[in-house]
Amino acid sequence: MALFTFNSAVDFRAELGAIDALAAGDVDGVIYDELFGLPVSLTTTFADFGAPGTTLEVVYSYLTDTTSFTVSGGAEYQFVMLGEYGIAGGYALQAGIAGISGYTPDYISIDPGSVVRAFGTRDEMLGEGRLIGAGGRDKIELEQALPGGDGLGAAGRSFGMGGYGDDILKAAVLLATLKGQGGDDTLVAEFGRVAMFGGTGADDFIADNGFWDDFGTVEQASERTRAAIRDFDGTEDAFVFASVDSTMPAGSAPVRESLADRFGAGDLSTLANFTDDGVAYKFNQNGAGDAVLVRKGTDGDGRSYDEKVTFKNLALADIDRADVFLQDYHADTYEFF
Repeated sequence: MALFTFNSAVDFRAELGAIDALAAGDVDGVIYDELFGLPVSLTTTFADFGAPGTTLEVVYSYLTDTTSFTVSGGAEYQFVMLGEYGIAGGYALQAGIAGISGYTPDYISIDPGSVVRAFGTRDEMLGEGRLIGAGGRDKIELEQALPGGDGLGAAGRSFGMGGYGDDILKAAVLLATLKGQGGDDTLVAEFGRVAMFGGTGADDFIADNGFWDDFGTVEQASERTRAAIRDFDGTEDAFVFASVDSTMPAGSAPVRESLADRFGAGDLSTLANFTDDGVAYKFNQNGAGDAVLVRKGTDGDGRSYDEKVTFKNLALADIDRADVFLQDYHADTYEFF
């Protein structure tokens, strides 16, 4: 079963209208925690929803503060939203995801097996599974979509696919693939094992393992970033070691310095390893001849980094210092949830 498997936004809005019109379910059930006697989930079932033999099940989870809508039998689909939508008086789903009519909806997936397809031109998508953007400037974050979630519960590989637009894609799960596809995309590896494909366009590949020392709950031993860039193009792409700067005001533009600006022109094969603010930067090649860039250590603000980024099919001599940057930025630059 997939999420948002509709042919168009119009079809989906029509389905939301049918759900909005519901007043009471056929079966209600509450599951309680056996130890404390507190409610864990509330399930409402609607038999013959839309057609005989088709069932709509609405489940609100008190633990995650999410409501899932699942239709089975006949046409099958599922979508998940943050918050609780009560039966009495209808759900007001149209207002809850008004972005379907042209603004920005938040698509939430808490199931690594789900497929979420965007409709709009500036969609924001969060969670695990296959999150697939459309033709606009999408923002896709692969992360365990639970309050305080840290991605450690991810089962299998999650995928973020931008489509044809200037997208931001982030990976903060244990195993992920990011594909920018068309447009000038920004791909961010925060932690986990990440395969990164920029696609066509001038793309930024960013490593920022230290972000989670400020905003995450990941244990340091699990926080490592191991990224593989599959299609780096030195004629238009850039690679960035990024660091949050807590002194920068909100809305500030990132501040970048290329390795060419700092150390002079040349490629990475002639650049010596160096240390900056207590953090070591190393430039190696693996047995296959691929360039491997490493950042490891703890900076003066207490942020720890453990990153290893492999440039597939490129040697150090193939990467210009002018295409590799150190960057300071405000925490909200790539955040959107």
